[in-house]
This record gives sequence, C-alpha cells and structure tokens, in this order.
Amino acid sequence: MQGIKGDTTIVEASGEDVNTLREARRNLRCLEEKVAKLDKHQQKLAEGIAFAEPYLKTLVEYGEARRKKHEGGQSITEWDM
Repeated sequence: MQGIKGDTTIVEASGEDVNTLREARRNLRCLEEKVAKLDKHQQKLAEGIAFAEPYLKTLVEYGEARRKKHEGGQSITEWDM
C-alpha cells in the first residue's frame, strides 16, 4: 500500500488503484484541454456568424424582394436595387 496525496487528503491505495487514479487524472486533463479547444473554436464560429449576419440578412431581403416582384407579374430583371 502506498499513499496518494490528493488536494486535501491522503488516501491509502494499492498500486493498481494508484495507476487507475493517475490514468483518470491524465484523462481528465486531456478532456479539459479538448473542452478549451472547443470553446476557442466556438468563439471563432460565433465571431464569424456575427460578421456574416448582416450580409446574409441583406441577401435574404434582396431575394424576398425579387420573389415579390416576380410574383407581381413583373420580370425579375426589371427590379433595381
């Protein structure tokens, strides 16, 4: 039996338990790094969406205006922006 010093306590554990705990900590750190990367990518994606949103809104408005003009019997090519 060997002792494992945790944050605030010391636990008596077998060698196998120690290895299991070390592996769990290693896996936890790996997962935390992946979450941090995902957060970074999510932030970049949000910035890209915020940048593109006004342009997409303009395109949607333009498309709706063309559709309305076309449905009104006028040629689409007659519509001016």
